[in-house]
Amino acid sequence: MFRSTKRLATQLLLLLISGGYRPVLAHEALGAFSNSRSGELVKKSRDLGNFVSFGELRQAGFTDEQMKMFQELSEYIEEEYVDPVQRKKLYYGAVRGMIKQLDPNSVFYTPEEYQGALARMEKDFSGIGEILRPKDRGELAVVDLVLPGSPAERAGLGKGDKILAIDEQDVRAMSFEEALGKLRGEPGTKVDLRVLRGEAGFEIAVVRDSVAIPTMRGEMLAPDVGYIQIESFRPNSYEIFLGELGRLQIQGMRRLVVDLRKNNGGYLSSVVNICSLFLKKGQLIVSEYRKGRRTGEYSAETDGRYGDLPLIVLVDGGTLSAGEIFAGVMQDYRRAPLVGSKTYGKGTVQDILNRFGDGSALKLTTGEYYLPSGRSIDRTLVGRQGGLDPDVAVPLSSETDQTLAAGLRMKLMGVSKSWPAADDLALERALDILASQGGR
Repeated sequence: MFRSTKRLATQLLLLLISGGYRPVLAHEALGAFSNSRSGELVKKSRDLGNFVSFGELRQAGFTDEQMKMFQELSEYIEEEYVDPVQRKKLYYGAVRGMIKQLDPNSVFYTPEEYQGALARMEKDFSGIGEILRPKDRGELAVVDLVLPGSPAERAGLGKGDKILAIDEQDVRAMSFEEALGKLRGEPGTKVDLRVLRGEAGFEIAVVRDSVAIPTMRGEMLAPDVGYIQIESFRPNSYEIFLGELGRLQIQGMRRLVVDLRKNNGGYLSSVVNICSLFLKKGQLIVSEYRKGRRTGEYSAETDGRYGDLPLIVLVDGGTLSAGEIFAGVMQDYRRAPLVGSKTYGKGTVQDILNRFGDGSALKLTTGEYYLPSGRSIDRTLVGRQGGLDPDVAVPLSSETDQTLAAGLRMKLMGVSKSWPAADDLALERALDILASQGGR
């Protein structure tokens, strides 16, 4: 994971030559800050200016020869390259090349990418209440979902609509993050959209308002079986989870299915608190290591009030980060079987350095999580397979998995009332296991 300064310097120079700039993909932005240790973005105070100075490069271990070569290459490219060159684009590409030498979860963000990543992490915001399908530049923005009761729904925007322009600006010229940012704004402000539905084009004006995206829901699946779906672990997830458990208990719940499929992680503090509800006082939940040294650990502080509640956890390849911590802890203590398919395999800590003078930011891996058994779930570090193998495997085809993902999201958003679907084999298997333990 750790490379020499000389290797990084060489890669920076090579990437400068190649102009190795690449927009951050949608899935990279989605889980951008999912493992911040304290449950908050870690903000460094030092303002580095628009670009790193030669003095700072020298302090970092770069030689005068390497810095001179960097400067000469930059000037030569600007003067001799066949097309006009933006120096900022070259620098961004060079920095991104250095970060790529580390691990896949360390990412450099341009100012636009950073704002888009922040917007995607916010579950309460002001906008029109749409969810867009991830897009690249050159593509239209396709509406994947319209939240019930949202400004978008009231204005007539629908699932599958293609947004051609936002405030008369061509969407094809925008990155995914830029399109998201232009749809959001202060409550009461208006955004004009040019939309294509099938072969018909039309224009609509949408007045922005406060929008809340749910991250958890609960329901009864049988007379005594409760079900809670957790899409991500937010700062208030522990309180919401407790509320759902209490509501389900009133309805007769004596067994529980926790669905972590497509769970994209979240705040460590929340998952630690939720884990504690099912454990005994003093049981270790997770340890954090950096450069081979343990830097912290988290344990259950009291006996969990649901320590004897029969429990099953659903997982799949979209279960990552904090979701894997919960699932792995339950598996390590044999507190609950995991049903579904192998999880993603992300168990590292990322801190955010976001005080660069031009608004760009760096998300850097600074630690790794270990489960109570001492195993790592991370697959990105050298020699690791990563992920959690389910106790009860339920294989799914790619098509079925996509249908499942869409159904889970629609149910979470309150769009579909008919979920869970009859062909949710993992959920059916979980219910069978609970039935074998004493009836549903």
